[in-house]
Amino acid sequence: MITVNYFWTAKQQRAQALEALRAEAQVIAAQFMALRQFIATSQDQINYDSHGNFEFKHLNPAAVGKGVADLFHQASVYNIKQTRINPRNGENQPDSFERQVLARFQQNPRLNEVFAPDTLDGRPVYRYLLPMYTEDSCLQCHGEPRGQLDISGYPREGLALGELAGALSITVPAERFYAALWTQKVGYLTFTGILSIVTIIVSYLLLNKLVVNPLANLSMAATRMGQGDLAVEPEAVWSVGEIQTLATEFGIMASRLRNFYAELEYRVNQRTAALQDANVQLAEANRLQREFLANMTHEIRTPLTSIIAFTELLADEVPGSINSEQRQALQDIQESAEQLLNLINDLLDLTLIEAGQMKLSVEPVDMVDLLQSCARAMQPVAQKAGLSFSLQIPTELPLVKVDPNRLRQVLLNLLSNALKFTPAGGAVCLGAEQQGDQVAVWVADTGIGISLEDQEIIFEKFRQVDGSATRHFRGAGLGLALSYSLVQMHGGVIQVESQLGRGSTFTVILPLNRGEK
Repeated sequence: MITVNYFWTAKQQRAQALEALRAEAQVIAAQFMALRQFIATSQDQINYDSHGNFEFKHLNPAAVGKGVADLFHQASVYNIKQTRINPRNGENQPDSFERQVLARFQQNPRLNEVFAPDTLDGRPVYRYLLPMYTEDSCLQCHGEPRGQLDISGYPREGLALGELAGALSITVPAERFYAALWTQKVGYLTFTGILSIVTIIVSYLLLNKLVVNPLANLSMAATRMGQGDLAVEPEAVWSVGEIQTLATEFGIMASRLRNFYAELEYRVNQRTAALQDANVQLAEANRLQREFLANMTHEIRTPLTSIIAFTELLADEVPGSINSEQRQALQDIQESAEQLLNLINDLLDLTLIEAGQMKLSVEPVDMVDLLQSCARAMQPVAQKAGLSFSLQIPTELPLVKVDPNRLRQVLLNLLSNALKFTPAGGAVCLGAEQQGDQVAVWVADTGIGISLEDQEIIFEKFRQVDGSATRHFRGAGLGLALSYSLVQMHGGVIQVESQLGRGSTFTVILPLNRGEK
């Protein structure tokens, strides 16, 4: 009889364990499909900013699903794959088992899932597949006309509404499952042997009265408490010795746990509310700061433009002739106004970058032409300052996908700094070369140099090596911060090498391909 009960129990435990695995897979699949549906229905919010400007973020259901599946696999034993015949991503290519199941889904539309054992790489696994059918949100990228490129650059498959689009495949290693079954079997056999010996020694009535019933009550209460039911109370237990003491202590422990969790929940709620209020206030302060800077720079830039225009008219003697001293004064006024205008433009650009509103107009750019243009613009400035200026670039460089205006702004800023911080008689060099799948552009000078500790702060806003009121070199400390941000937006980096009294070299490293999808 015990043998029959053993095999029956083992069979039931196996069936229950399999059903638990299946239920876990169903829950994971349901959550994953809900995530895909949320991403699909949120495409407009993802790809349009608050001004209605469209920019495809490549956060479609398939891409987000792939990223979530990879993260989930790192944190668990489950492996999730969005598979289909002829997938866009080679990692989603179906294996033989998945091909068979996809064929079954195609032949039987009423088949809503498949859960079966399999062998993968010589190891036992359980496979769960859920069919995915084409919905309205899928047609934009996978519908008609077939072969036409969709928004992400892939040819459409020409799928119709309700047509099988693929399957969600979940793979669970079975070693854990079989190990748990073996542990259950060993535990059951051990318990059965002990119970048989105890049953022979102790009378059935005494055992039930003093041990079995009280322990079962306590075990049920402990199980419910382990599942999160802190309101559980063990029923009245009548026993003697340690069991009665255990029941009493269990009741005290349950009461203390309830009080502890109630206090903890209260403190967590208080802290959460305080953090939420602080976050709201911080976000509002940041918004007001950005709006103030944007409005201030805009309002100041308008009269400055007028000042520069009127200064040019006076210098051109449109209202009447002027003498040399007046011409020099007008030139000083114009240079100061242009410096202030450049400062305001830099501040406005930084404000746009921090608000996430600056967009790059990326296009393939001939770096040789761009560098020669920068050299022509800075050559007269270097000559006026008594500096030698050289251009060291190869005859050919590969095309680089960048915003030419923004990259030119970065290079002119670095060149201006090099000229400003290099004494008369020094040298400034603009150079470039290809380094594998990158292009490196550098600006080197023989100027005053930068100390090692100051190199850590030069790319911060409003930070200068000499921040005193009596500093020799003018500037607001925005140029390098803006250049650093613009290069980062291009997927590149700025590096600096410098020694005090021996000059500096700023290197801009840009990828040939920005990795856009």
